[in-house]
Amino acid sequence: MAHKIKKFGRYLLLKKIARGGMAEIFRAMAFGGQGFSKYVVLKRMLPDISKDHQFVDMFVAEAKLVASLNHANIIQIYDFGVIDDRLYLAMEYVQGMNLSQIINEMKDLGQPVPIATACFIITEALYGLDHAHRQTDQEGQALNIIHRDVSPSNIIVSFEGHVRLVDFGIAKATQVSIRTQSGILKGKFKYMSPEQARGKTLDQRTDIFSIGICLYKLLTLQDAYHADKEFDRLHLARECIYPKPRELNPNIPEELEEIILKAMHEDREQRYRTAAEMRDALESFAFRNNFQMFSSDLARFMRTGFGDTLEKIRSDMAKEAKLLERYKPSTETIRKIKDSDYSELRTLVVDREQLSKKVGLPGLGDEQEVPTEQNTSSDEFSFNSLEWDDLTTTEAWEGNSGLGAGKERSLFRTKDERPIEQRRTAREIPAIKQHEDEDDSE
Repeated sequence: MAHKIKKFGRYLLLKKIARGGMAEIFRAMAFGGQGFSKYVVLKRMLPDISKDHQFVDMFVAEAKLVASLNHANIIQIYDFGVIDDRLYLAMEYVQGMNLSQIINEMKDLGQPVPIATACFIITEALYGLDHAHRQTDQEGQALNIIHRDVSPSNIIVSFEGHVRLVDFGIAKATQVSIRTQSGILKGKFKYMSPEQARGKTLDQRTDIFSIGICLYKLLTLQDAYHADKEFDRLHLARECIYPKPRELNPNIPEELEEIILKAMHEDREQRYRTAAEMRDALESFAFRNNFQMFSSDLARFMRTGFGDTLEKIRSDMAKEAKLLERYKPSTETIRKIKDSDYSELRTLVVDREQLSKKVGLPGLGDEQEVPTEQNTSSDEFSFNSLEWDDLTTTEAWEGNSGLGAGKERSLFRTKDERPIEQRRTAREIPAIKQHEDEDDSE
């Protein structure tokens, strides 16, 4: 069976990693000028989600906030926008596994994650969470960023021993969309705080509760809210009913159980006030009880326990590298691709109607066709026999980068290299002010 690669704007979708109720996730390759290429993870929202204007507005406003987060324990956002009416997010690629995968592997082995390893992973995640929670704007005003979906699937552990939080800001947009989209919340009740399950106004302590559940599951391999039906699980989440960790794993030290129970207290006033406070408690516990670890120790745990997964990833990437070398775009085509510099985040354009008027494009989610300039020059793709799923023979990549080109509209923009008479029609549009959502939570 031939290896199929799909073109999506300036990205090549190499391998589908996962598909959920909201999005498909791919390992992808981004190309730019001067032979630039980079592995990324591309999260592409499903068509129905991308057409939800309320979701798009919330997604863009939140993504603007979190795109500036720069921390070793947070996945970096490189780019986001709309291509062919599909909302997408391009993120840092990390060669590793998420905690859900690790937990499932440990279940197969019949043993929980070692105490030192579990504490180190959660401590590192708390460093990232604390960084996000403390973010301010340029005037020093707190941004009050809340993750809202801290769960094992959103904590990545690399084979180099590094821990990353992913999907900051996306959950707030999700909770808007769940009012009209069915099935999106399935499985999410497992990691909700009581106030989130009850639909109350949230603060950052909801993330403390959720990361406490992650530590709980690492050490017990069991869901805190254990029920066969989603409705019953939601009831347990609302009432904050769960067995104590030591009832499921007596080897958990009492002091560590106290840390977990404080993080998962029903009354948020009784929880840790900040991610830093919980992080310090875990580090103190590890120091006093000789459970200290370093990144090199975590890397050893990952490579020893999941070496077959690492080899499979490397094998897949080696095949992809050969395919990309054989069918990569011509040097001239790559040279003309715009917006390849990841070091400078592009100016965010968030108002659909103003964007439509200024550059002559329909608003995000509009279904009308956008005329595409035909190009039959020698600068077309030189992919020979490679089968493109969504590429016409007359499209070249330079026609798919930036505002006003094809059906791709990136929400970031770098230096404007167009003639000055064209620039006047696409001035930067002031970003809308971000407001905290006071409505029902996810």
